[in-house]
Amino acid sequence: MAEAAAVAASIGLASNVLQFIDFGTRFVVKAWRIYHGVQGNPDDILDLLASTKDFEAAVAALASEPGAVDNAMYEICASCAEVASQLLTSLRKLAIPEQPGKREALKAAFKQLWKQQEIENLKRRMDGFRQQLVVQLLLSLRYSISILPRVVV
Repeated sequence: MAEAAAVAASIGLASNVLQFIDFGTRFVVKAWRIYHGVQGNPDDILDLLASTKDFEAAVAALASEPGAVDNAMYEICASCAEVASQLLTSLRKLAIPEQPGKREALKAAFKQLWKQQEIENLKRRMDGFRQQLVVQLLLSLRYSISILPRVVV
């Protein structure tokens, strides 16, 4: 029985060491890329920032259009706007100076790795709201088409 506990403890320790090595490797690679090659923000952050801004503007335009939105769609738009705002705030905190020094590169790499899970969760939530919005728009379109008078050709 003691041997099983020792084996379990050894496996747990090895797992923790591997997680530490994995995090350290990702941290060093990200810091090196920021310091040596990336001017400004990494492309994935810039792309996500731009698409989130566009989506936020589209949701705001949809919600402000009178008569186009029912209660369910308005709630989805409000939730989308809230999540998009949170995501934009998080992404703006990850901004990297144009010519980062070693300290700025290390700081930016740590921020990006630290906030990665939060950003992925917000992105996933926003994608879910986007899918709900598409379904609501399709239902609204279907309803609008079904109430049009039938034209016989």
